[in-house]
Amino acid sequence: MTTSNSLVYLIALPLLGATILLLAGRRADKWGHILGTLMSASSFAVGLYQLSLMLGRSTEERPVGQKLFEWISVGSFKVDAGLLLDQLSILRASHYRRWNVNPHLFNFLYVTR
Repeated sequence: MTTSNSLVYLIALPLLGATILLLAGRRADKWGHILGTLMSASSFAVGLYQLSLMLGRSTEERPVGQKLFEWISVGSFKVDAGLLLDQLSILRASHYRRWNVNPHLFNFLYVTR
C-alpha cells in the first residue's frame, strides 16, 4: 500500500475553517464567506490531486494510507489509527467535496455583488 501525508487535509481543512468561523462569530461577517469557500475548495483540490495520483498507479497500488498515531500498544499487540483512501472513497470524497464547494461559491458571489 502506498503512503501519503496529505490525506489528513481532506478532513482537516474544512474542520479548521468551520472551527475558525464558529469561534469568530459575527466578527467573520466580512471575510467568513471567503474562508469557507477557500477551505472547501482546498479540500476539493487535495481530493483531485489524490485522484490524479491514484489514476497513475496500477490497480493493486491504488489504495493510499496515512498513519495518524499509534492507538493501542501492549507488548507485541499494536493498533494504529489512520486513514485509508481507495477507489470508492476518493470517488465519494471528490464528488461530495465538489457539491460542498458550490453553495460556498454561490454565497461568495452573492455577498461580493
